[in-house]
Amino acid sequence: MRFFTQYLIQLPIRTIDFSDPADVARHDHMVSLVERMLDLHKQLPEAATPHEKTALQRQIEATDGQIDGCPAVRADKRGDRNCGGKCRIIIVK
Repeated sequence: MRFFTQYLIQLPIRTIDFSDPADVARHDHMVSLVERMLDLHKQLPEAATPHEKTALQRQIEATDGQIDGCPAVRADKRGDRNCGGKCRIIIVK
């Protein structure tokens, strides 16, 4: 457990400032994308035709691209520790 904590502490984790409208908007946008992704993955096994399955897979890929396209995620993937206060990993208190 000590080794896990040793590496976990190096991650860019920050809290959401719910008094900052921009921070709240980023949080809400990410939450909506994640909820959409979960919903699409639930629908995938229920697809009745190959066409429906392909359409759902494309929507999943597009949603994943939107998540990856968020400025905070791009900054984190570059390893940019100074990402303007926006980090991919967010803790809500």
